Amino acid sequence: MSRTGNLIGFKPEDRRHYDAVSEGNKRKGRRLDVRWLASVCILGGGDLGSKASAAIIKFADDLPFDYAEERENSETVQRLKRTAEIWAEVGRSTNYRVTPAEDGSGVVIQLDNPKAQGPDIDAINQRHAEMAKHFLLLNWAHDCFGKNALGDGLILEQAIERARLLDTSSLFEEAYEHVSPDHQRQGAVASVAAVALCLGQDLPLPDVGWAADVCLRAWKTPEAADSHFFSGSVLFHHPVLYASRGLAALGRRESTQQNALEALLHLAAHPYEQIVTEALGGLLSLWDKRPDIAWLALGLAVSLSIFERPPHAATSEQCKERKQRHIETAVEAALDQLEDLPEPSLPLPSMPPAWVPAPEGRGVRRRRRKEEVIEWEHPVADLNWHLLSKILTWTPVSAVMADDLRRDLFLSWCDGLVEWTIEQLYPTWSRKPGEKSFEVDSTELYEWRRELYQFLARVSLHLDPKESFRRFVEPAANTDDDTFGSLADSYVSSLACNIMDESVLPSAPLALLELIVPRLLSHRNWMQYEWNSGPLSDRELSRMVRAMFFVNVEKALGAARFANGNWADISRILPLVETLLAAQGQNPTVTSAFLTLCERAFDSYPMDRFVVQLPMVLSHYDGMPLGWRGTSLPARLAGLIQRFSEKAHPMDAEMACALLRALDALVDMGDRRAAAIQTSEVFRDIRMPGPTA
Repeated sequence: MSRTGNLIGFKPEDRRHYDAVSEGNKRKGRRLDVRWLASVCILGGGDLGSKASAAIIKFADDLPFDYAEERENSETVQRLKRTAEIWAEVGRSTNYRVTPAEDGSGVVIQLDNPKAQGPDIDAINQRHAEMAKHFLLLNWAHDCFGKNALGDGLILEQAIERARLLDTSSLFEEAYEHVSPDHQRQGAVASVAAVALCLGQDLPLPDVGWAADVCLRAWKTPEAADSHFFSGSVLFHHPVLYASRGLAALGRRESTQQNALEALLHLAAHPYEQIVTEALGGLLSLWDKRPDIAWLALGLAVSLSIFERPPHAATSEQCKERKQRHIETAVEAALDQLEDLPEPSLPLPSMPPAWVPAPEGRGVRRRRRKEEVIEWEHPVADLNWHLLSKILTWTPVSAVMADDLRRDLFLSWCDGLVEWTIEQLYPTWSRKPGEKSFEVDSTELYEWRRELYQFLARVSLHLDPKESFRRFVEPAANTDDDTFGSLADSYVSSLACNIMDESVLPSAPLALLELIVPRLLSHRNWMQYEWNSGPLSDRELSRMVRAMFFVNVEKALGAARFANGNWADISRILPLVETLLAAQGQNPTVTSAFLTLCERAFDSYPMDRFVVQLPMVLSHYDGMPLGWRGTSLPARLAGLIQRFSEKAHPMDAEMACALLRALDALVDMGDRRAAAIQTSEVFRDIRMPGPTA
C-alpha cells in the first residue's frame, strides 16, 4: 500500500479521523520501506541481523505459493524461484558496497546483486525505461485535461517533440492489451496530440498538422479482446479516448471539420461506452458553433438509448448481434443526415411507451419476494437510461436554451422524459377507479431519477419559475410522496447549489424553491413523525429540508456564498426559511437545520429575525417537543440565545423579554444552561411585564 493508501474511503464527516491518520503518516517510521529496513538490519549485525540474513537467504527454499495447485505449475514455480533468488541476495552482507558521499556528509551504501543480471533483467529494465517515457507524457496530459490548462513539468513544444519520436505511421494499426507498453505508447502519442489541439495556442502549422493526423489515425485503433474489460469499464490513457477529444477540437477548424465530424459519429458505435459518450459529448460541445451538428448528435444519442429488448430465448451471441445491428443502423442514419442536414431541424426521437397491455391477459410482476398480478407490462422497446444519463451531463444547456430554432423542440423532448419517467414509476392505469394500488420497487430507475432531475434543474435556470414548476415539478408533485421525494431531492439540491455558486444571487431558483415548499409540507412523513416521536424518517425529505436551509454543503471554498462561509446575503433566503419554520419549526429535523444555519451564519444573521423565529420553534407545544428528548437541540438553542444576547448587549426591553420567554421554555424542558443564562449579566436587570388586567 502507498503512503497515502490508508486515506482512501473517508467521508466528509470523518474529518477528525482523517486528520489523525494524516498526522500519523508524517512520522519518520511511516516513510520507511521494509526492504530498506532489512538492509539496515543486516548491516547492523548482531543476533537480529544474523537471523534476518539467514531467513532472507532461504527465500528460494520456501516459495510463497497462493494455492497448493501452483506447486505443480512449472511456470509459476520458475517465476517465483527466480524472484526469490534475486531477493535472497539482500541477505548477504558481502553484496553491499560502501562509498563516501560526494559532499562528504556521509557514506552511500549500495547493493551489488549478482543475481539481478541476465536477459530477463535486461528486458525488465528496457520495459521500465519505455514505461517511464510513456507515463511522463501520459501523466502530463492527464494533468492538462484535469486543469483544462497546460500542465507543469513539460512545455507543450517539449511534449510534442517527445511524442513525435514515439510516433510511427503504423502505430495505431495494431490492437494491444490495455496494460501493454505498446498500448501505453499509443495513448502517450494520442494524448499529446489531443492536448496540442485542445489547449495549444499559436502552434506552428507543422505541429497542428501532426496533431490532426495523429487523432485522425488514432480513432481507428482496433480493440484487443480482454476479459477484464466490458463496455462500461472506466478507461485510463486510452488512445481513442484522447483522439475523440482532439477530434472535437478539430471540429471547430474549417479545414478538418468534415473528417473530424464523421470520425466522431463513427465513434458512437465504439464498444466502450465511455468513448461513445466522449465522442457524442464532443459533438454536443459544438452547439455554439454548429448547432445543427450538435442537434444531430443529440438525436443519435437518443436513438442509441432506445432499443428493443431481445426475446428471453435469445442466446448471448444473438443479443450481441442484435445490439450491434441497432447501433450500426443508428450511426449510418446519422452519417447520411450529415451529408444533407434537414432544415428546419427534426424533432428528437420520442420516448417509447412506459407500459402496454399484457398480450395474454394478466401479467405477473415480482417484487420483494411477492407477486403482483397486473394487466400491464413493459413494452419491447426500452430505454438505456445508463447511456442517456451520461449524455445529459454533456448537454450544454445554456447554448441549447439560447438556440431559438431548437429551444422549443428541446423543451418538448424534456417534457417527454418527465412523462416517461413518471409513467414508469406511477403509471396512469394504477390510478384508475377500481384498480389495485401499484407500488414500484424503490430501486427502479434509482440513478436515472437523480440524473434526470439534476439535468432538469439546469434547464430550469433558463425558464420562468412558474413554467419550470409546470413542466417539471407539477408532474412529480402529482405522484405519491415516495416518487415525488426521489425526483425532487436532486432537483432541490441542484437549485440550492446554484444559488450558492452564482456570483450574483439568482432570483429564479429561489422563487422556484418557494413554489416547491407547499408540496414539501404536504408529505405524509410530517404526520408520521408525530407518531414516532423522532426526526423525519424519509431520507429524501430530510435532505430537501437541509437544502432549503442551505446547510447541505459546508466548506466549499469555490462557492460564492453560504457554503464558503460568506453569509452576507442571508436576508434573501429568510422568507423561504420562515415558511418552513412556521409550519414545522419544532420538528427535530427542521430545528436542527435551523440551528445549524444560525450557527454557521451567526456573524451575519439579523438579530431581529432570530427573535421573530424563536416562537416558531418553541411555542407550538407545552414542555419538550416531540423528538427533542435525548438530543442536543435545547442546549444548542440556549447557546445561540446566549451568543445573540451578548452580541446585541445592551438590548431593548422588548427584544430581551422575547429572549427571556424562549429561555423560560427551555428551562421548562429541563435545560440547565438556559437557567444559568437567565441570571447572567445580560438579563440581570431585565423585568418581564406583568399580566394585563
